[in-house]
Amino acid sequence: MVRGGEALRIGKVQSISRGRAGAGLLLVGLSLVLGVRAVQAGRGTVRVWAAARDLPPGRVLAAGDLAPAEVKLGSTQVGLYLPLSSNPLGKALLRGAREGELILARDLGTGGTGMAEMAIPLKPGSAPPLRPGDRIMLVATFGKGTPEARTEVVLEGATVLYLLEPGKGILGQESGTGVVVSVEPTLALKLAAALAGAEVAAVKLPPQE
Repeated sequence: MVRGGEALRIGKVQSISRGRAGAGLLLVGLSLVLGVRAVQAGRGTVRVWAAARDLPPGRVLAAGDLAPAEVKLGSTQVGLYLPLSSNPLGKALLRGAREGELILARDLGTGGTGMAEMAIPLKPGSAPPLRPGDRIMLVATFGKGTPEARTEVVLEGATVLYLLEPGKGILGQESGTGVVVSVEPTLALKLAAALAGAEVAAVKLPPQE
């Protein structure tokens, strides 16, 4: 037989035990929630390359130009940026980057060893608005105004490294604008001949998929 005082003490003990058990379950549940959130937050974290300092368009990347960065990206963004597992040294930067800016994979050209940089003069009206990173096709017209006139493609799929200001560094010309592209050395002579004896126009190509 349980007396009234003993029943009260037993009830208190059971109440305290239930309270402690409930608090323990609450802490376990909270830990699980926080753990799941931490895992979910870490899923989108990737290591990519970022500019270690301000970099101009056309720069051939060297040691010290880039720094690793760990960022959280969505599933559709992961493939857009240059992963830390890649080696971009010796390649040309098609678009300038500010210090700390992440480097897009599409902004990295070939450049580097074995490639030649060539300035292409363009008269007013012979090209659409261009910017570094654009892909262009160059069309040259030889003997314009004569019965022997002909037009041919002299360069296709070249990437614009950077733009030249009017009258600066474009084979001594004082008008028009120009672009600098990266080309195979074997094409340099063909381009030089076209620039010397033909009227050149640039066609902007759609970006590569």
